[in-house]
Amino acid sequence: MKLTKALVGKQVRVRWRDQRSMKVVSGHPDRHDIARGRKTLATWEEWGVVDSVEEGVLHLLQGVASDPPHETDRQDELTYSVIPEESIESLTVLEDRPETPT
Repeated sequence: MKLTKALVGKQVRVRWRDQRSMKVVSGHPDRHDIARGRKTLATWEEWGVVDSVEEGVLHLLQGVASDPPHETDRQDELTYSVIPEESIESLTVLEDRPETPT
């Protein structure tokens, strides 16, 4: 997927693959029952606002919060997911919804 700076400031849903360590057990000498290729990668789906796109890396800005009654001082903290372009399987730009009067 080719990332562009036009994504900056957009709210998106990103599905991406990441390496992981797997402990596997095979009952066959040729190990044909062990998954191979992209199936062995962890799948992540994250939502956030694109903060930057630099050198093929997407910085996804996300808020940190806790549900009551577990509210903490972390309510105003932000976190980043840093996602390499080549690991992105899909990226959906979410539509802005007009505010409805209450």
